[in-house]
Amino acid sequence: SNIDNAWKRGPIALETCWTMDKWYTEGWDIDFILGKALEWHTTGVNNGSDAVPEAWWPKIQEFEKKLGYRFVLRELTYPSSVKNNESLEYTMKWENIGVAPIYKQYPLAFNLRSVSDSTKRYIVRTDEKITNWMPGITGIKSAVKIPVNIPSGKYEISIGLVSPITNAPSIRLAIEGRSSDGWYKMGEIRVSN
Repeated sequence: SNIDNAWKRGPIALETCWTMDKWYTEGWDIDFILGKALEWHTTGVNNGSDAVPEAWWPKIQEFEKKLGYRFVLRELTYPSSVKNNESLEYTMKWENIGVAPIYKQYPLAFNLRSVSDSTKRYIVRTDEKITNWMPGITGIKSAVKIPVNIPSGKYEISIGLVSPITNAPSIRLAIEGRSSDGWYKMGEIRVSN
């Protein structure tokens, strides 16, 4: 049935027998249990409505950081300048430090915001299929077309995983630098005609 690879196509959800409080009272090995859930590429675990034993709380917090996907941008390179209506070439190195992929496609996008007029903003989506980002490193070498109508000037360049409908950032990344609007600033770029 190819069940060993089912996690690559859809989420694995587990529901516990009893609760973590019962496990704690019985002296069960929490490290073994949590390790098995991660080994099975679990996306979510239902523990019912009982509290987690206080002594286990730090282990559960670390465990939650490994469930499902967790994207870290390790490297991004792009040129310091580009012409409008031309391609912006870039390379990225992403690491999924979780145990499963994301199962719904969210566009990876660049947000170009004018340094001199913050009301001027241009969102450029990439063609990257993030549902293919399995645990481990994913390297990207690609390009996006800079809009023809973007005025010359200096722009702040940010990235985000955005809603396919609104273009607003929808997925938190496991990196620092998240702005109040959800974008992650990467640097600046000059656009010319």
